[in-house]
Amino acid sequence: MRARGSTVWFVLALLALGTVYSTAYLGLGSRWWFEDDPALYAYTSTIHNPLAIFTDPNVLRHFTGGAALVPMQLLSYWTDIKLAGFSPGFAYAHQICSFLLTLLLLFFLLSQWLNGDKLAAFVGSVLWALLPSTAVVVQFLATRHYLEGLLFGALSLYLSDRSRGPRPRPASEFCYPLAAVLSAAIAMLYKEIYAPVVPTLLIVLAWRHRDRALAVLTVALACS
Repeated sequence: MRARGSTVWFVLALLALGTVYSTAYLGLGSRWWFEDDPALYAYTSTIHNPLAIFTDPNVLRHFTGGAALVPMQLLSYWTDIKLAGFSPGFAYAHQICSFLLTLLLLFFLLSQWLNGDKLAAFVGSVLWALLPSTAVVVQFLATRHYLEGLLFGALSLYLSDRSRGPRPRPASEFCYPLAAVLSAAIAMLYKEIYAPVVPTLLIVLAWRHRDRALAVLTVALACS
Protein backbone atom coordinates (compact mmCIF):
# COMPACT_ATOMS: atom_id res chain seq x y z
CA MET A 1 0.00 0.00 0.00
CA ARG A 2 2.84 2.34 0.88
CA ALA A 3 4.66 1.57 -2.39
CA ARG A 4 1.51 2.32 -4.37
CA GLY A 5 1.11 5.64 -2.56
CA SER A 6 4.70 6.62 -3.26
CA THR A 7 4.18 5.87 -6.96
CA VAL A 8 1.20 8.21 -7.06
CA TRP A 9 3.25 11.01 -5.49
CA PHE A 10 6.11 10.51 -7.95
CA VAL A 11 3.64 10.56 -10.85
CA LEU A 12 1.99 13.74 -9.59
CA ALA A 13 5.40 15.37 -9.09
CA LEU A 14 6.47 14.44 -12.62
CA LEU A 15 3.24 15.81 -14.10
CA ALA A 16 3.63 19.06 -12.15
CA LEU A 17 7.30 19.50 -13.07
CA GLY A 18 6.69 18.57 -16.71
CA THR A 19 3.77 20.97 -17.02
CA VAL A 20 5.67 23.88 -15.47
CA TYR A 21 8.78 23.14 -17.53
CA SER A 22 6.92 22.89 -20.84
CA THR A 23 4.62 25.87 -20.31
CA ALA A 24 6.57 28.33 -18.12
CA TYR A 25 10.13 27.62 -19.27
CA LEU A 26 9.72 26.41 -22.86
CA GLY A 27 6.62 28.57 -23.33
CA LEU A 28 4.68 26.01 -25.35
CA GLY A 29 1.38 27.42 -24.18
CA SER A 30 2.01 30.69 -26.03
CA ARG A 31 3.97 29.65 -29.12
CA TRP A 32 2.88 30.31 -32.69
CA TRP A 33 3.62 28.54 -35.95
CA PHE A 34 7.37 28.22 -36.56
CA GLU A 35 9.32 27.94 -39.82
CA ASP A 36 7.66 25.28 -42.02
CA ASP A 37 4.83 24.39 -39.62
CA PRO A 38 2.18 26.12 -41.80
CA ALA A 39 3.37 24.24 -44.88
CA LEU A 40 3.37 20.89 -43.07
CA TYR A 41 -0.13 21.42 -41.72
CA ALA A 42 -1.42 22.83 -45.00
CA TYR A 43 -0.25 19.74 -46.85
CA THR A 44 -1.75 17.48 -44.18
CA SER A 45 -5.11 19.24 -44.54
CA THR A 46 -5.34 18.02 -48.15
CA ILE A 47 -5.46 14.39 -46.97
CA HIS A 48 -9.08 13.30 -46.58
CA ASN A 49 -8.57 9.59 -45.97
CA PRO A 50 -5.99 8.82 -43.24
CA LEU A 51 -5.50 5.30 -44.65
CA ALA A 52 -3.87 6.90 -47.68
CA ILE A 53 -1.00 7.97 -45.43
CA PHE A 54 -0.08 4.30 -45.07
CA THR A 55 -1.19 2.91 -48.43
CA ASP A 56 -0.40 5.58 -51.04
CA PRO A 57 3.36 6.16 -51.56
CA ASN A 58 2.68 9.51 -53.22
CA VAL A 59 1.27 10.96 -49.99
CA LEU A 60 4.57 10.56 -48.13
CA ARG A 61 6.66 11.31 -51.23
CA HIS A 62 5.28 14.85 -51.40
CA PHE A 63 5.22 15.49 -47.66
CA THR A 64 8.77 16.86 -47.43
CA GLY A 65 11.72 17.39 -49.73
CA GLY A 66 13.55 14.39 -48.27
CA ALA A 67 12.86 10.68 -48.52
CA ALA A 68 11.50 10.38 -45.01
CA LEU A 69 9.30 7.43 -44.09
CA VAL A 70 7.26 9.01 -41.29
CA PRO A 71 3.56 8.20 -41.81
CA MET A 72 2.74 8.51 -38.09
CA GLN A 73 3.99 12.11 -38.13
CA LEU A 74 1.45 12.90 -40.82
CA LEU A 75 -1.29 11.11 -38.88
CA SER A 76 -0.40 13.12 -35.77
CA TYR A 77 -0.79 16.40 -37.67
CA TRP A 78 -3.95 15.11 -39.37
CA THR A 79 -5.46 14.45 -35.93
CA ASP A 80 -4.75 18.04 -34.87
CA ILE A 81 -6.43 19.44 -37.95
CA LYS A 82 -9.51 17.22 -37.72
CA LEU A 83 -10.01 17.97 -34.02
CA ALA A 84 -9.25 21.70 -33.94
CA GLY A 85 -8.45 22.98 -37.43
CA PHE A 86 -5.41 25.19 -37.93
CA SER A 87 -4.91 25.93 -34.24
CA PRO A 88 -1.35 26.38 -32.94
CA GLY A 89 -2.73 26.39 -29.40
CA PHE A 90 -4.22 22.93 -29.82
CA ALA A 91 -1.15 21.65 -31.66
CA TYR A 92 1.13 22.70 -28.79
CA ALA A 93 -1.32 21.33 -26.22
CA HIS A 94 -0.99 18.02 -28.08
CA GLN A 95 2.78 18.45 -27.88
CA ILE A 96 2.64 19.00 -24.11
CA CYS A 97 0.47 15.91 -23.60
CA SER A 98 2.88 13.79 -25.63
CA PHE A 99 5.79 15.11 -23.59
CA LEU A 100 4.07 14.35 -20.28
CA LEU A 101 3.05 10.85 -21.38
CA THR A 102 6.61 10.11 -22.52
CA LEU A 103 7.95 11.40 -19.20
CA LEU A 104 5.61 9.11 -17.26
CA LEU A 105 6.38 6.07 -19.41
CA LEU A 106 10.11 6.60 -18.97
CA PHE A 107 9.55 6.73 -15.20
CA PHE A 108 7.63 3.44 -15.18
CA LEU A 109 10.13 1.80 -17.53
CA LEU A 110 13.14 2.91 -15.48
CA SER A 111 11.40 1.89 -12.27
CA GLN A 112 10.86 -1.56 -13.74
CA TRP A 113 14.47 -1.87 -14.94
CA LEU A 114 15.88 -0.55 -11.64
CA ASN A 115 14.07 -3.17 -9.56
CA GLY A 116 11.45 -0.78 -8.22
CA ASP A 117 13.80 2.07 -7.24
CA LYS A 118 11.28 4.84 -7.87
CA LEU A 119 13.54 7.64 -6.66
CA ALA A 120 16.26 6.73 -9.16
CA ALA A 121 13.61 6.37 -11.89
CA PHE A 122 12.22 9.79 -10.98
CA VAL A 123 15.67 11.42 -11.13
CA GLY A 124 16.44 9.72 -14.44
CA SER A 125 13.15 10.88 -15.96
CA VAL A 126 13.71 14.47 -14.81
CA LEU A 127 17.26 14.46 -16.20
CA TRP A 128 15.91 13.27 -19.56
CA ALA A 129 13.33 16.08 -19.56
CA LEU A 130 16.03 18.68 -18.86
CA LEU A 131 18.43 17.53 -21.57
CA PRO A 132 19.01 20.19 -24.27
CA SER A 133 18.28 17.57 -26.94
CA THR A 134 14.90 16.88 -25.32
CA ALA A 135 14.09 20.58 -25.09
CA VAL A 136 14.85 21.05 -28.79
CA VAL A 137 12.53 18.21 -29.79
CA VAL A 138 9.71 19.16 -27.43
CA GLN A 139 9.41 22.81 -28.41
CA PHE A 140 9.11 22.31 -32.18
CA LEU A 141 6.06 20.76 -33.86
CA ALA A 142 8.21 19.63 -36.77
CA THR A 143 10.11 17.26 -34.46
CA ARG A 144 7.06 15.81 -32.70
CA HIS A 145 7.64 12.45 -34.38
CA TYR A 146 10.89 12.02 -32.43
CA LEU A 147 8.97 12.54 -29.19
CA GLU A 148 5.95 10.37 -29.97
CA GLY A 149 8.19 7.71 -31.50
CA LEU A 150 10.04 7.55 -28.18
CA LEU A 151 6.68 7.41 -26.40
CA PHE A 152 5.60 4.28 -28.25
CA GLY A 153 9.10 2.84 -28.13
CA ALA A 154 9.14 3.16 -24.33
CA LEU A 155 5.64 1.68 -24.18
CA SER A 156 6.81 -1.28 -26.24
CA LEU A 157 9.75 -1.96 -23.93
CA TYR A 158 7.58 -1.56 -20.85
CA LEU A 159 4.98 -4.02 -22.14
CA SER A 160 7.64 -6.51 -23.24
CA ASP A 161 9.08 -6.55 -19.73
CA ARG A 162 5.71 -7.47 -18.24
CA SER A 163 5.90 -11.09 -19.33
CA ARG A 164 8.92 -12.98 -18.05
CA GLY A 165 10.35 -16.44 -17.95
CA PRO A 166 9.88 -19.67 -19.93
CA ARG A 167 6.96 -20.85 -17.81
CA PRO A 168 3.71 -21.98 -19.48
CA ARG A 169 1.33 -19.06 -19.73
CA PRO A 170 -2.39 -18.67 -20.23
CA ALA A 171 -3.44 -17.27 -23.59
CA SER A 172 -4.20 -13.89 -22.01
CA GLU A 173 -0.52 -13.34 -21.16
CA PHE A 174 0.41 -13.42 -24.83
CA CYS A 175 -1.33 -10.06 -25.03
CA TYR A 176 1.78 -8.43 -23.57
CA PRO A 177 4.21 -9.54 -26.32
CA LEU A 178 1.62 -8.77 -28.99
CA ALA A 179 0.92 -5.30 -27.56
CA ALA A 180 4.68 -4.70 -27.26
CA VAL A 181 5.26 -5.52 -30.92
CA LEU A 182 2.31 -3.42 -32.07
CA SER A 183 3.66 -0.46 -30.07
CA ALA A 184 7.08 -1.07 -31.61
CA ALA A 185 5.53 -1.00 -35.10
CA ILE A 186 3.96 2.37 -34.37
CA ALA A 187 7.28 3.72 -33.07
CA MET A 188 9.05 2.50 -36.20
CA LEU A 189 6.55 4.37 -38.39
CA TYR A 190 7.23 7.62 -36.55
CA LYS A 191 10.92 7.92 -37.39
CA GLU A 192 13.46 5.76 -39.19
CA ILE A 193 15.83 5.72 -36.20
CA TYR A 194 13.34 3.62 -34.24
CA ALA A 195 13.15 0.97 -36.98
CA PRO A 196 16.46 -0.73 -36.01
CA VAL A 197 16.65 0.38 -32.37
CA VAL A 198 13.32 -0.77 -30.94
CA PRO A 199 13.28 -4.30 -32.46
CA THR A 200 16.90 -4.78 -31.35
CA LEU A 201 16.00 -3.89 -27.77
CA LEU A 202 12.97 -6.18 -27.92
CA ILE A 203 15.16 -9.07 -29.07
CA VAL A 204 17.54 -8.41 -26.18
CA LEU A 205 14.63 -8.46 -23.71
CA ALA A 206 13.20 -11.60 -25.32
CA TRP A 207 16.57 -13.35 -24.95
CA ARG A 208 16.97 -12.10 -21.38
CA HIS A 209 13.56 -13.41 -20.30
CA ARG A 210 13.56 -16.44 -22.63
CA ASP A 211 10.33 -15.13 -24.11
CA ARG A 212 9.78 -17.11 -27.31
CA ALA A 213 6.51 -15.38 -28.19
CA LEU A 214 8.14 -11.95 -28.05
CA ALA A 215 11.15 -13.16 -30.04
CA VAL A 216 9.02 -14.68 -32.82
CA LEU A 217 6.75 -11.64 -33.06
CA THR A 218 9.72 -9.25 -33.11
CA VAL A 219 11.49 -11.19 -35.85
CA ALA A 220 8.26 -11.19 -37.86
CA LEU A 221 7.97 -7.44 -37.36
CA ALA A 222 11.57 -6.84 -38.46
CA CYS A 223 11.10 -9.00 -41.56
CA SER A 224 7.85 -7.29 -42.50
